[in-house]
Amino acid sequence: MAIVTTRQPEVKLIGRSPAIVALEAEIDSASRSDAKVLITGETGVGKEVVSRLIHHRSARAAAGLVTLNCAGLPDSLLESDCSDMYAAASRVRTATSRAWLEWRQTARSSSMKSAK
Repeated sequence: MAIVTTRQPEVKLIGRSPAIVALEAEIDSASRSDAKVLITGETGVGKEVVSRLIHHRSARAAAGLVTLNCAGLPDSLLESDCSDMYAAASRVRTATSRAWLEWRQTARSSSMKSAK
């Protein structure tokens, strides 16, 4: 499978050229956003470095990073894998939301009882 989850040490861009400065600005902008980011480019240009920098600078930096190398996947498999991952993430999000709501309701009930 082409999905890898790891906690890697911080990566850095090297250089101060106008292109690197512009890329740093784009990375900072993407890291402040909740938008999905598609990073494209030729082999060896540093797409994974950019993805790790965006993740490291984001509000989600404490969580793991999942990278997906699409080059090794046929189109049909990629589409089904992404759909499956989205469905699984939705189920986790729903279960987490339900658990939080149940906890909140229990906490409110407990605080109301102790206030009496």
